[in-house]
Amino acid sequence: MNRIFAFIIVFVVTVAVLIAGLHWYSQTVLSPPVLPPEESPEILSCTSFVEENSIKYLLIEGEVKNNLRSCADINVTGTFYDASSSLLGNVTRKVLLKPVRPGQRSPFIIPWALNLSAGVIPQFELSLSYTKVAEEPQDVFEILYHANSTDESGYFRVNGTLRNKGERNAFFVSVTCTFYDSAGNVTLISQGFINRITASREAFFELSSAPYEVNPASYSLVVVASDFESVFIQNYVLFIILVLMFVVVVIYLKRKGW
Repeated sequence: MNRIFAFIIVFVVTVAVLIAGLHWYSQTVLSPPVLPPEESPEILSCTSFVEENSIKYLLIEGEVKNNLRSCADINVTGTFYDASSSLLGNVTRKVLLKPVRPGQRSPFIIPWALNLSAGVIPQFELSLSYTKVAEEPQDVFEILYHANSTDESGYFRVNGTLRNKGERNAFFVSVTCTFYDSAGNVTLISQGFINRITASREAFFELSSAPYEVNPASYSLVVVASDFESVFIQNYVLFIILVLMFVVVVIYLKRKGW
C-alpha cells in the first residue's frame, strides 16, 4: 500500500513538473515575450540666434534623445525658407555623440550662412534621421570635477578637470556644455577645445557663455575626441627598442658563425 501511495505521489509530481516545464518552454522559447514598439529618436528642444564673425550665421542649437533600444548614429537636418515660404536649402549635421546610447541625449548645432545684405532671418524646420548600429561608444573620458560662476561681464563660466581613462592619446577633444532653462529646454550651447590629452592623464577645461549673458537653471557636459592615436604610433618607442634588440641579436649570431 505504501509503495502504491509513493508511486502516485511521484507520478503526480512528475506530471506537474512536466506541465510547468512545457508551459515555460512555450512561453519563453516558442512564444517569446512581446516587447512594446520602439519609439524613434526625437528632438527635445532647440534655440536659434544670429552670430556674426567674419561670416554671419543663423545658429540652431538643440538636443536629441535616442528612444531606441540600440545605439544609433543620428543626423539632424535644418530646412530653411524665405519670407514667402520658398525653399532656400538645407543643412545636415551629425549630433555630437557618435553613436548615441539608448536613452542618452546628445547636443547638436546647425549653422546656416546668412546673406549679409538681407535683413530677414529665414524660417526653418528641423527633422532627423538615424541608423541603428551595433558598436558601443568609447567611454574613455571622466569628468573629475566641475564648477560654475558668473564673471564681472555677466557671462556664465564652467571650469573643471577631466581624465583620459583610455590607453591611447586623444586629440582635438571638445568639451560641450548645454545650458537649460527651468523647463529643461536648451537655451545655449558652449564649447571648449583641448588639443591633446595623454592616455591616463588629466586636463583642465574652461567654458564661457560669451558673448551671451545667460543664467541657466542647469547644464550638462559632453566630452568627445575627434581622433585617437593609433596603438602602433603610441608604442613606437617600444617598437624601435625591439627592432634594435633584434638587429643586435642578428649581428651577434653572425659573428658567432651562425
